Amino acid sequence: MFGGRRRQPVSVLDTVSVAFERGGVDIRIAASLISRRYYPDIYEWLKSQCSIWAWSGTPLPAPDDPRLELFARRAADRGRIATTHHVVVVGGAKVAGGSPYGPNA
Repeated sequence: MFGGRRRQPVSVLDTVSVAFERGGVDIRIAASLISRRYYPDIYEWLKSQCSIWAWSGTPLPAPDDPRLELFARRAADRGRIATTHHVVVVGGAKVAGGSPYGPNA
């Protein structure tokens, strides 16, 4: 056998939760919400995606970006576009005395 530990993926929720705890926040609520969104064509998907990119400050792709054509071709083969929408919600309260990981955690 291989003898080592098997790598296990870390969820986004776990990553965010650890960051909050290291910042001295006692987590009171946490949720990981995953849903599918369907678009009838590449134009509806692109309109939605561009608004997300603009909101997040991500540079918009150039009109001749080959990834857009590849995505459109794959979507046409399937008949519609389906994307995964993932939202992580974490809320808490600051722990008195700071982080249990130290002042610079």
